[in-house]
Amino acid sequence: FCAGLIALGEGHAKEAVATFRSSQPLGRSLSFRESMRRWALARALIAAGDHDGAIPELEKVSRRMIFEGEADPAFSSMILLAKEYERLGRREEALALYRRVAFQFRVADPGLVWNEEAKAGIRRLEAALARSRAS
Repeated sequence: FCAGLIALGEGHAKEAVATFRSSQPLGRSLSFRESMRRWALARALIAAGDHDGAIPELEKVSRRMIFEGEADPAFSSMILLAKEYERLGRREEALALYRRVAFQFRVADPGLVWNEEAKAGIRRLEAALARSRAS
C-alpha cells in the first residue's frame, strides 16, 4: 500500500492504481482499511484520468469514512466527489456535498483547506444555478 502512495506522489498514477487494487493499508479495522484503500484508489484513478472509475470509490468512502474518525480522507473525499459531480453537471449533488463540508467546519479557523474549497464550490454553484434559473 505504501508503495502505491509513493508511486502516486511521484506521478506514476497507473502503477499506483494497480498497487491499490491489490493491497491493503494497515489499520485498526477492516472497515477502516477498506475505506483508506478506496480513498487512495480514487485519488490514483483521478490522477490516471479515470474520473468515472473514481466516482463509485469516492461515494463509498464519503459515506463510510466519517464514521471511522478520520477527517482527512473523509472530507477530502467529499470535496473530490463534489468536484467530480460538478464536472459531470450534477450540480445539486455537488452543492449538497460542499454544504455538508462547510457546515462541519462552520467555526473553523480561516484558511482550513476543506472549508475554503467547500465555500468556493458553494459560491460557484449557487451562481451557476442562479444563472440557469434566470435563463
